[in-house]
Amino acid sequence: MNMNNKFEHHNTRVTDHIPLCVDLDGTLVKNDLLFTSMVLLFKRSLVSLFVFPFWVLLGRARLKDIIANRIAVDPSTLRFNTEILAYLHNEKNKGRTILLVSGSHISIAKSVADYLQIFSEVIASNKNVNLTGTTKAKVLVKKFGEGHFDYIGNSYVDIPVWLKSRKALIVSNSVRLIRRLQKVKPVEVIFASH
Repeated sequence: MNMNNKFEHHNTRVTDHIPLCVDLDGTLVKNDLLFTSMVLLFKRSLVSLFVFPFWVLLGRARLKDIIANRIAVDPSTLRFNTEILAYLHNEKNKGRTILLVSGSHISIAKSVADYLQIFSEVIASNKNVNLTGTTKAKVLVKKFGEGHFDYIGNSYVDIPVWLKSRKALIVSNSVRLIRRLQKVKPVEVIFASH
């Protein structure tokens, strides 16, 4: 397994018209944006600490929506994966369509997309849908068809999405995760998780 597989190896291919879908938390940014939002909220309002357990009972999608409606994350403060950003800019310059597809709340994902200006579309969680795992896979298959999109993710929860993608790109230092993914899908690029 080549852990040093870098995107530069793929710069010479012709423009790829298959859309590239990019995860946010742990992939494009090193932050967990739900956790980041919670910290900001608790710093602003200690009362939130006491009602938080009740919000959790409402489910993950509703929890993200409640927090996002109370706090805004400043994209300029996020820790972006510079290797992923370079890869995305390279693909965009070749004319490729790039989408931000995130389990984070839609308001956070849109603020990141507005900040970076490289995404043609944002698909993310809202108060009714927690866009992770099999749910994310179903949404992308419905939009593009199975095998008609590529996906960059970083965790075990992304496996259902990779299974439905054409090509898997992964951000991880976990040999175990990479090997598990390679058993079910050819891995196009491996990015280090810094």
